[in-house]
Amino acid sequence: MMIIKITPKTLAEVQASQIDTITKSCASAIVGGFSSSALGTAHTYPSQPNDQSNLIGCVASGLANVGFWCADSAGVWAIRSHTAAQIKKVLADGGKIRMGCSTKLDTKVKDINAATTVSAVKLIVW
Repeated sequence: MMIIKITPKTLAEVQASQIDTITKSCASAIVGGFSSSALGTAHTYPSQPNDQSNLIGCVASGLANVGFWCADSAGVWAIRSHTAAQIKKVLADGGKIRMGCSTKLDTKVKDINAATTVSAVKLIVW
């Protein structure tokens, strides 16, 4: 019988792995959609990269009314008309989500880098 000795990972290796894991979680949160009440009630908006580009394009177009894909509280997805002010609010609400995720990631990366034990690093999750 051959015995395989498993070498424990170093603190630096665990830190790098945990940073990779939370960075992926952050990216998933950013593209996981968001809620905005720009239409008067909460609607869910998609936030994949092409959705974010389309939203920026809608705001930049300066049109008085634009149609944008979103889901109502019943989960029904449709292109719904938004005024220029409403679509700007949607963009701002999505931006708040993205910036919140980025700030959370920054804090967690700093916490991971400051951790002095493997067990402490493993406790820092998204």
